[in-house]
Amino acid sequence: MKIRTDFVTNSSSSNFTIAIKAESLTGETVEYECDLSRYSEDGDNVGFDLDMKKYFSNVPLALSRFSNSEELASLLMDAVHNGLEDWDNWGCDEDDEEDEEKDEDDDWYDPLEMSDSEIAEEISEEKAAFVNEVSRKMPRIQDISRIVIIREQRGWGEGSNMAVDDYLSSYINEVIASNYSKSSLAELRKALETVETGRLDEYDMDWYWLWDGKDSSLRALVKRNENNWGPGETVGREYRILDIQAKSYNEYIEFVVQ
Repeated sequence: MKIRTDFVTNSSSSNFTIAIKAESLTGETVEYECDLSRYSEDGDNVGFDLDMKKYFSNVPLALSRFSNSEELASLLMDAVHNGLEDWDNWGCDEDDEEDEEKDEDDDWYDPLEMSDSEIAEEISEEKAAFVNEVSRKMPRIQDISRIVIIREQRGWGEGSNMAVDDYLSSYINEVIASNYSKSSLAELRKALETVETGRLDEYDMDWYWLWDGKDSSLRALVKRNENNWGPGETVGREYRILDIQAKSYNEYIEFVVQ
């Protein structure tokens, strides 16, 4: 039996958030967070459109482009994609009344109390507040210790199977084919303990699996994928870390095995 080889979710069973933190040399932190589940329990996709690895391939050179921290903070805020433009019926604008009436009987329908424009305005104000705070507390680039960007995906329900690509699924399929033999489980364990580089086409990041190391967890992972059961919740996090003082950049992904 073959298993699914992507992160299987539907539009109502996953949510992406992003948090961007600027840390000063004196220990102060300014943080921006975008989580669209504040406006609808279904949430939405929050992306980050800047290729940090390419932009900061030469950290000293990249930092020399900024005359102050406000410019760097603005660049980061401009890169946050909040997903509102991907939806035609976010909010409760008057021109959406026809869609609302049509969708009222749908189980997933959850009208928002705020209109599209109100949501966009609030998000814009929060971005501006982040830029202003960074500029106030860390006016110079050299006042910043590091920038940490964490983009998180949470999936839940039956539509949220484990994220497995062709690499990992081959080990899981071997466990299934061998009726959970010790040797196949050992190979799966080795795969989970191996750091993968450039694991998915859309990510050129090292991929780490976080799990408790128990044999029972290995069996549960295989069983969920064998039966297409979704765990209670799955969590994946992308980390992008710009260390200004060390003049280095690093990025990687962690996926929690449950």
